[in-house]
Amino acid sequence: MGPSRKVEIALAVIIITASVVFYQFIPEFVSGYRFYFPGTTDKAMTPDFFPRVSVSLLTLSGIFLLLTVPLRQTPLPIFNLEYSQIKVVLSIIVSVLLYIVMIWFIGFFAASIFFLFIFCFITNYKNRTIIFLAGLTTNIIVLLFFEYGLSVQLPRGIVLDSF
Repeated sequence: MGPSRKVEIALAVIIITASVVFYQFIPEFVSGYRFYFPGTTDKAMTPDFFPRVSVSLLTLSGIFLLLTVPLRQTPLPIFNLEYSQIKVVLSIIVSVLLYIVMIWFIGFFAASIFFLFIFCFITNYKNRTIIFLAGLTTNIIVLLFFEYGLSVQLPRGIVLDSF
């Protein structure tokens, strides 16, 4: 068994294990947020319903990954990357982590626009007008969907909460 298959099996096991653990603990994460929707049963739409559905799909994808490992004959593309490509992949991972921290500090709206600029810069997309308009339009649609459609406030960040 080559290193590519070992990595895929390890990834599948990590995904399945993490999903099972998250599925078990989701009710504790969202226990303080109870919604009651008129016309529905109390159990069908509790706050842990959608997270559990998504974690179940993640578990299913981990199982499919585990089952399809023996079918692949070629090594994972990550083993064939050059140094410059590895640098791009790592910078994307770092930018996603930075995005999460930025949401905590400056909120979803501003952090998403900054993230979009950083991500497009990393991937060599240079048209700043299109980047800004796409980011602004997408953020407004997401904001309206969450605020008015779901009545859920997106994170405002420490900076905006202090005003």
